[in-house]
Amino acid sequence: MKVELVKNQEDLAKAHQVRIRVFCDEQGCPVEVEIDDKDPICTHWLLMDEHECVGTIRLVPISKEECALGRLAIDKQYRGKGLGRMLVEAMEEEAIKRGYKIISMHAQEPKIGFYKRFGYILKDTPVFMEDGLPHVEMFKIIN
Repeated sequence: MKVELVKNQEDLAKAHQVRIRVFCDEQGCPVEVEIDDKDPICTHWLLMDEHECVGTIRLVPISKEECALGRLAIDKQYRGKGLGRMLVEAMEEEAIKRGYKIISMHAQEPKIGFYKRFGYILKDTPVFMEDGLPHVEMFKIIN
């Protein structure tokens, strides 16, 4: 397994395929909201098993000091093996290199424990619905 930076539209299409499998096919999110207008301004990574893309994550620039972790998705058969950590660490390393001070996110409510293991903190805001699923706001101070 290795994490690769998305370099072209072909790579981005691989990320989209994983996101559609996980968020749309598996979780029922609408396809039309999954591929959004933020994709062109984001930095994306792929989790590769040989020549097959099985996971993805993106860094969304918010401001000079803040970015967001977004669209972390791993195919079902690859979950629970520590592979999400590889993607989160790649994204966080890039955020630090770029001088961001805060990483924020909208996390699916059942994934709170996963993100807490990386040092993310729950904001004192209510649970909200996003794409038909309960989400919470979380953040991490990195610099």
